[in-house]
Amino acid sequence: MMSYVVVGVVAILLLIAVAELRTRIRNRRQLEPLATAVEAMRRTTTQEITYRPPTPAEAALGDDRGLFEAAERELHEQGLTVLGDLVEEQPGGIVIGTTRWFLDPSRTVTGWFGVVRHRESGAVNPTMMVFSESESGDFFLTGRGAVGRVLARPPAVHRAFYPWNEGLARVLERHLVQTVQASSGGRSALRRVEGIDEAVALLGRLRETAARWRASQPREALLKEDVRSLLQERFADLGRPLIELMTARGY
Repeated sequence: MMSYVVVGVVAILLLIAVAELRTRIRNRRQLEPLATAVEAMRRTTTQEITYRPPTPAEAALGDDRGLFEAAERELHEQGLTVLGDLVEEQPGGIVIGTTRWFLDPSRTVTGWFGVVRHRESGAVNPTMMVFSESESGDFFLTGRGAVGRVLARPPAVHRAFYPWNEGLARVLERHLVQTVQASSGGRSALRRVEGIDEAVALLGRLRETAARWRASQPREALLKEDVRSLLQERFADLGRPLIELMTARGY
């Protein structure tokens, strides 16, 4: 799966682009910012994401320190263990952001907390992603505070998104319900995670599963499903002209 810190930034751009479009599209130039945002999100699926320990300056967290401390208190209140912080990077050493990783008592639910900031709008979004993996290779992803406009998913990836104010206890409960429902359909038990390295490895396997599925899909069909998943309720009026523009641009 793609980097959700990156996706959070791009998704904010996407929401702004959709909001700025009038109901009636007068010309294709109005769609250019939206096409650019969609293509930026699609590129993240093939970018290599790495994690490293933070430097002392990064560990200080700057303006985000209060948000991280509040999130950690909430994690402890729900009985989760904080595993530590990692800095997420793109190729070339481009820093995406700091993530604080955690693990539940059963060691089958892991995830991270981070802060997504958009420089132009000034939006600050605390974000939490929760992950589990079954022995059969299915993945369960639950986002709290994450924008739900995401790319098309493979059948092996099950996902749900909730607003930040839903509360961590409720989000964890719904995450577990999702895994139980899948297990009742004949899928295997959840894999255990024994530390931060294994948590990162789980996320890597999730990304690889999504990348393999995307590579196996016909190009035109994948573009259509990506646009449908991202636009959601606006697909009926924006989908066709956006796909035509992106196809013409060679995206």
